This record gives sequence, C-alpha cells and structure tokens, in this order.
Amino acid sequence: MYTSDFCTYLEEKYLPDFIFTVQPYRTLTFIVALAFFLVSVALYMNADLGQAPFDSISTMVSQHTRLSFTLVRMAWDFLMIIIGIIAGGKLTIGTVALALTIGPSVSFIGKFIK
Repeated sequence: MYTSDFCTYLEEKYLPDFIFTVQPYRTLTFIVALAFFLVSVALYMNADLGQAPFDSISTMVSQHTRLSFTLVRMAWDFLMIIIGIIAGGKLTIGTVALALTIGPSVSFIGKFIK
C-alpha cells in the first residue's frame, strides 16, 4: 500500500498528464516503461531467489525438455493470451509486446548474470 501511494504521489507531482494521453508521448512512455519492466523481470527471474508459479512453469518446462526458455516462455504467454481472449478479455498491443519480449529479455540478460 505504501509503495503504491508513494509511486502515485511521484507520478502526480512530477509527470505531466500529457505523456499518458497525447501521441507520440504516450508511445514513448510505453516503450520506456516496457524496457524498465523487461529488465526488472529478467533480473528477478535470473536471481535464483525463487519465482512465482506462473513464471516457474516455463522455467521447468525448458529445463526438462530440449526447448529453449525463450520459445517456451513465448508459447506459455501466448497460451495465456488465448485463454484470456476466450474468457472475454481484450487483446492489446502491450499484451502482445510483452508476450514477444519477456522470454528473449530473460534469456539475454541471464547470459550476463550467470
């Protein structure tokens, strides 16, 4: 709760509203946020401090098969997208971007960490 409140305070105080509503600022904000998110996820998944069940499934499948983590993670993410669409969810460019980039970013950054 406090972290969320603090981040909301910082966002309201220092970030102008137009970067979230006006193109091309909105797209640029999305790309910068996506880059930070991908690096954060890659560091978390490669830290060997444990993973969430959703993340560990793709890790376990890639360890027990000859398939690369990148391929397994992308397939896993797209499977979740299909389930979400069947359940009535909306498909957005952000969802597709994450599904296409989480696996490669975790593998790429993992090469430098391990």
